[in-house]
Amino acid sequence: MDSVNTLLWIIVLLFTMVSLVLVHAYFGRVGLVGWMVLALIGANIQGSKQIVLFGMNVSMGNILYSSIYLATDALNEFYGKRRAQLAVVLSMVLTGVFMLSMIATTFFVPNDYDGGVSDNISALFAPNSAVIMFTVVGLLVYTISQRVDIFVYSLLKGWGTPLWVRNNLSTVISQVLDTVFFTILVFKIIPSLIIIEGVQPLPWSVLGGIIMFMYLVKVFIATIDTPFLYMMRQAHGGTRAN
Repeated sequence: MDSVNTLLWIIVLLFTMVSLVLVHAYFGRVGLVGWMVLALIGANIQGSKQIVLFGMNVSMGNILYSSIYLATDALNEFYGKRRAQLAVVLSMVLTGVFMLSMIATTFFVPNDYDGGVSDNISALFAPNSAVIMFTVVGLLVYTISQRVDIFVYSLLKGWGTPLWVRNNLSTVISQVLDTVFFTILVFKIIPSLIIIEGVQPLPWSVLGGIIMFMYLVKVFIATIDTPFLYMMRQAHGGTRAN
């Protein structure tokens, strides 16, 4: 099971990065913004699925979520800090709109031809579901970590550091905050205060291992995505925004 998950995870990782490069090549800045919205919604839905990866229990969503930071760095690099910040705000707003519309959907009474679809939607998007908790907490943490990522990337770009340095260092720093805050809130504090279907509070000893492993996974993805940022720069014409 672990080996199958690992192979699939690597395939999905490469597919995601190549797809992001192609989206940027064909659609430019609009494609990057659209990708951030897609990835943020998808990562929050995937996050409710638990898998075994490299011998550790983790939640899905790390690949899509990490790809957002590659898109943010590309926006910052090619189109400027201000447009990267606006893209973060837009992705948050549209994710919130999507989730609210799905929550509203769960309150509609299905007809006789529903075939159980309504129950499946409710399992994902009911107000007390794991997906909604992941989204609410995720958007809060996303705001903080993205602000840090954009600030550090812009600072390093102003200092004239190489592209690979600012891409990796900004992500490595921002993901410390993202991973620690998200994991503690989702798997410890919130389940201890309110009932979330399918989520139980974990002991601190387990949380420490999860935080470390999830952080290492994100750092690994940040390292892997660096060549793809260079591809995006090549497709962009090698220019950058000041």
